[in-house]
Order: sequence, then structure tokens, then C-alpha cells
Amino acid sequence: MLHLTVGLVEGLVVDTARMRANMDVTHGLLYSSSVLLELVSSGLSREGRVRARAGRRDGTWDTKTSFRDS
Repeated sequence: MLHLTVGLVEGLVVDTARMRANMDVTHGLLYSSSVLLELVSSGLSREGRVRARAGRRDGTWDTKTSFRDS
């Protein structure tokens, strides 16, 4: 299994521009779970601003605005 994995990784080509484009298509929402976990660990409610801002009708996904700017 290790031999197969090494063969796979050795031939791997990373297209950084494509990776960035894939990450940018979410407008930062891929980071919302990390932010939520940090806020919950600091004592805030899970139903707080992060969850509401990320998913609500006028949130990041619908408005295509940056999650960071929300």
C-alpha cells in the first residue's frame, strides 16, 4: 500500500491557481467551521453570529461577499 501511495504522490502536480480559485468560490465559507469552533471554545453560543452570517438568506453564500467582511 505504501508503494502505491508513493507512486501516486510522486506524480502529483499541484495547480496552485486552480486551488486558489476553488477556495475563493466559497467566499471564505470554508473557514467558517474553524471560526465557529474557536468562538464556541471561548464561550459563545453555537447559534451565534458565525452560523447565522454564513448561511442565512442575506449571508455570504447568497450575497457573494467575503465571509471575512461579514
